[in-house]
Amino acid sequence: MLLPQNSKWSCGLFCLAQIASAAVSPHPNLSWSADAAHSARTHIQIATDAEFSEVVDRDVIDQVARYVPDQALAAGAYYWRVKSAAGKLQQGQFVVDAPEHVIEIPLGSGMTAIRAALGQALEQSSTLIRFEPGHYDLHPEFEGTVFDIEQTENLIIDGQGATFDIHAIARLARVRFSKHITLRNFTVDYAVPIHTAARVDTIAPNGTMELTLWSGCVPPETLPRFMEEKRGLFSDPTYPRMALDVPLLVYMKSAWEPLGENRYRLQAQKASDLRNVKPGMVYVCAPRYKSQGIEIFNTEDVSLVDVTTYYLPGIGVVTNFADDLKLIRLQILRREDRLIGLQNGGTNIHGARIGPWVEGCRFENTGDDNNHISSLVLTPLAQPKPNEVVIGKNQPGTHVLSADMDIREGDRLAFFQRLSGSLLAEATVLSATVGTKSTRVVLDRDIPELTVGAKGQNFPKLEVTQIYNLSRACGNFVFRNNSFVRGRRIGILLKSGPGLVEHNEFRELGGGGIEIWNAPFEGLNAHDVLIQNNKFIGNGVAWRNRCPSPAIWSAVFGGQTPQPLHRAIRILNNEFIDCAGPAMHLADVDGLIIQGNRITNPGGRGVRAEQTRPAKESIEVKNVRNASISGNTIDDFRFPKNSEK
Repeated sequence: MLLPQNSKWSCGLFCLAQIASAAVSPHPNLSWSADAAHSARTHIQIATDAEFSEVVDRDVIDQVARYVPDQALAAGAYYWRVKSAAGKLQQGQFVVDAPEHVIEIPLGSGMTAIRAALGQALEQSSTLIRFEPGHYDLHPEFEGTVFDIEQTENLIIDGQGATFDIHAIARLARVRFSKHITLRNFTVDYAVPIHTAARVDTIAPNGTMELTLWSGCVPPETLPRFMEEKRGLFSDPTYPRMALDVPLLVYMKSAWEPLGENRYRLQAQKASDLRNVKPGMVYVCAPRYKSQGIEIFNTEDVSLVDVTTYYLPGIGVVTNFADDLKLIRLQILRREDRLIGLQNGGTNIHGARIGPWVEGCRFENTGDDNNHISSLVLTPLAQPKPNEVVIGKNQPGTHVLSADMDIREGDRLAFFQRLSGSLLAEATVLSATVGTKSTRVVLDRDIPELTVGAKGQNFPKLEVTQIYNLSRACGNFVFRNNSFVRGRRIGILLKSGPGLVEHNEFRELGGGGIEIWNAPFEGLNAHDVLIQNNKFIGNGVAWRNRCPSPAIWSAVFGGQTPQPLHRAIRILNNEFIDCAGPAMHLADVDGLIIQGNRITNPGGRGVRAEQTRPAKESIEVKNVRNASISGNTIDDFRFPKNSEK
């Protein structure tokens, strides 16, 4: 995006940022001091000279005080400057270093060469591992890892367009306790069966189906993992996508019963789950393996750039306490002869001090949420004084941390009572003392009495007070120019803020395009989020709670009338086409702006008799304070009176 000439940068307040430390990362994260209002628009320039006569990147960003260039920067010194809508000018310098060492991987190499190269990178200050272009057959062990990166800094793995076929249920990459890691320019597929599927031939009233093995799939009885898995999704192979008005997941009473000649029998635990299943639909059995596609723990600055996958085991990209993740033109695709692109979510990103930057990516036919960002709940084990809490790490995911859970002086903690849906308090950490399996924190104020849990209790009971580190909640996240297509569930499930979601397409998802709610043990609330200029087409395909999902919806779970914990949500200039449910259902928000949106539904699915929560309006609000809803154009045959709202 072109900006006006340099004269516009000559006035306003001036602030010189410190020079950033050098790293080999060609996609650096630039950040600056935010204006009091997160909504300010900021103009950005990056140049190779202090006079900005040689500008190499320019852009505009709303809502967040950060920027990541989507094109790789060559090694060298750079200057950057930003100017806010209020006229405040900030600028600084940074350096992108060239790797000191280059390791070439010859065509035809396997795991031995890759692991040797990673071993060398561990001992070196900065390294480029470069593959000769071509095809590689890789044979890691079961639940092993292709790129296992630990305690390594300044590493670039460049496939140069190579293709990798992985011949095991194994991770593509695992990155732990590392910094400045880039994986780029390669394509991945798996040469082993990760899921199986069968076409529905007949359905009995008691929920018994007879099925025929889907072309290209292996017989389920040949792999124990397929026989153990008793849940799956139903796909409409015409598209393919989630089957219309079928639950997101359906559980079976027992394993596959072979009938001979690649035919099988299955019986649903609840016959009612199959009420809308029709012959010709396909039951997909996709077990969730221990290995995820890409795992990133306790790491800072990881970039996945121009990486294409046609299958991954588990979640595509899962991170815990990994700051500054960049996904740029990551393509998680469905191969033409398969019904899904991976059996779990596209990304699952937890507990980052700097949230993800996701730009130019495509997520097709994921087996769960396309993207999920949040923080993980911590458990109070004791409250010795009104301003002291002993905190444990009972939540799955926190196992990757030491006992201190990276609670730092100055961190902001929130204390939430889920049963009542109420925020008890927020407080700042004055000090943190690390014990063997817990941390004692001293707060800047007294807080109410907490309901404490027990050590080692996995998934604490809902009556136990939940603690969230708001400083590790994936704030300053950005999703722009992405496509989320025909996944099983949600396009983006988000909590935290500030955040920007713009110029994305959400098409024919099983759930909603954007959902904002506190999962039982993941994330609390969203705040200062701008959702603008997105397109939502035909979402809410699946049946959730016996109704389709709105394209955008928010809620706070807990209590009959929970506090409106979501704050400052703006939904501007989006387009909604053929929504199965309402276009928007916003609940439990304080500070809501919905303006300039276009909603058209000329003849969609309408309201079915069995819906328990049929839509009443195209834009629904509940338990909302300080709302402004205006200038939205609505053409929805279900609600003829709502032509303008």
